Amino acid sequence: MPAILCVMPHPDDESFGPAGTIARYAAQGVPVDLLVFTRGQIGARPEPLDSPEQLGLLREYETRAAARVLGIRAVTFLDYMDGQLDQAAPGELAAHVAQAIERSAADVVITFGPYGITRHADHIACHKAALAGAQRSSRPLRLYYVALEDEWAKRFEIDGPETQPTHRIDTSDFFETKLTALACHFSQQDAREFFLMLSQRRQTEELFHQALPPYKGGGLSDDLLV
Repeated sequence: MPAILCVMPHPDDESFGPAGTIARYAAQGVPVDLLVFTRGQIGARPEPLDSPEQLGLLREYETRAAARVLGIRAVTFLDYMDGQLDQAAPGELAAHVAQAIERSAADVVITFGPYGITRHADHIACHKAALAGAQRSSRPLRLYYVALEDEWAKRFEIDGPETQPTHRIDTSDFFETKLTALACHFSQQDAREFFLMLSQRRQTEELFHQALPPYKGGGLSDDLLV
């Protein structure tokens, strides 16, 4: 049985990005694990929370709730500080990814691309760590970046592989599941806003760029596992 590892910098990144795809494969019996580098300690802090540490605990709880909704097998949180991931030793971050790949016996890794979609420094550091960790692994892997259509690429002012999808995954049967996972991240205003936008647009597919090994197909594939 193939397995998938999703590598993300913050709580809720799994629900903003590949949630429908995660839910689809998990429903097929594919083991999906999630590695999160930070607990999102400097996100929006609702009352009565009075410290980054308290927010981190809440956001970890939210992520574990979303993971149950999506069917994720295991969630691993590391202890890096939100907003400071790019200050950590790159080799150390890559080692965490390589260890997670071996632990999960992953055949597929899903993460952010070179711009991290939003150009957030933590996202970019996560990209570099996931790429280096996959390259270290002795396992034959496929590494995918979350990708965007033209409208969103223009909105975020990015180009490159994140705007060049090689795979288009039909997530129409898991649209409500993705919304439910997003709703788990109730403490964050951007998650609530994305929930409302997504519920109106009814996006029913998710895009990915195959970075490793370089994609040789002649058109968009509809399966990350083959």
